[in-house]
Amino acid sequence: DSLTVAPERGSENLTQIQLCGQVLLADDVSTNQKVIKRLLERTGVNVTLVRNGREALALALEQSFDLIFMDMQMPVMNGYEACRALRDKGVSTAIVALTAHAMKGDRQKCLDAGCDDYLSKPIDTGQLGCIMSKYLSPAPIAALSQGNETSTLDSAACDETKGAQDLDLGSFKAGLNVLDLGHIIDWHTLTKSVGGQAFAQELLLEFIEHTLERLDLLAHAIEASDTEDISFIAHAIKSSAATLKAKPLSRAAHQLEIAVITGHPELAESRLADIHTEAMRLKSILPKLVKI
Repeated sequence: DSLTVAPERGSENLTQIQLCGQVLLADDVSTNQKVIKRLLERTGVNVTLVRNGREALALALEQSFDLIFMDMQMPVMNGYEACRALRDKGVSTAIVALTAHAMKGDRQKCLDAGCDDYLSKPIDTGQLGCIMSKYLSPAPIAALSQGNETSTLDSAACDETKGAQDLDLGSFKAGLNVLDLGHIIDWHTLTKSVGGQAFAQELLLEFIEHTLERLDLLAHAIEASDTEDISFIAHAIKSSAATLKAKPLSRAAHQLEIAVITGHPELAESRLADIHTEAMRLKSILPKLVKI
C-alpha cells in the first residue's frame, strides 16, 4: 500500500460538490478549526470538533464517523499516536492526515501511522474537495434540489463575497493608503477562501489575540530553555498564520521552529523578535481591515 497524495492545485475542476456523512476533525488550533470546519460544512457534511488525539480516539471509539481529518501535531496525544491507537482498536474509518510540515518523509510517516490520505496546511480547497469526494457519498438527489447553493466548495463564497473583490481594488486600497498589504497578509485570497470579509475579520481578531498570548508563552519557554514548548508554540503560530494567508508571520514562526528542531536554540531570541515584529505589523493594519 502507498499513501494517496491529494492532486496538485488545479488538477481537477470541482464546480459542485454536495456530500453527506459524519466527519470528525481533530485540530488544536482554533483558527484552523474554524476555517476547516467552514470548508467541510459547505459540502453538506456534519462536522464534530475535538482538540487533541486523545479526544479523537475516545470519540471515534464511541461514535461512527465516515471520515476523520487528523492534525498530526497536537498536545496530550498527537495525531500519529491517535491514528495508531485507532487502527490497533480495529477502527477502519478513512483518516486524512493534516500537517503544516512539508518535510521529506512526512507522507511515509503518516502512512506508517495508519493514515489513508495526506493534506498539507493551509488547505487547498480543490485538493480538499477531491479527498472528500473520494471517501464520502453524494448527497441524496432530494437534498440537491433544495437550492442550497452554498454546497459548492470552490464557488460557494461567490454570493457572500460579491463586491468584496471590488473593495479590494477600490476602497480597500484607499483605506490602507500607501501600505503594501501584500507584505503582511493576502487579504483578497483570505476573504475568498473563507467565504467573506466578516468571517475573515472575526478570524483575524481572534488570531491576533491568541498570537500575543503565545508570544508571552514563547518568551517564558525560551527563558526556561524548554525546546519542546518552543517548537510546539512556534508550530501553532506558523500553522494558523499560514491559514490566514499571513505568510511573513508564518515564515518567521517556521524559522524559530526549525532553529529548535535542528539544534540551534541560541537563535531562539532573535527568531522570537522576528515573530514579534511581524505580529505587530499585522496588528497595526487590523483597525483598517475591520472598517472595510
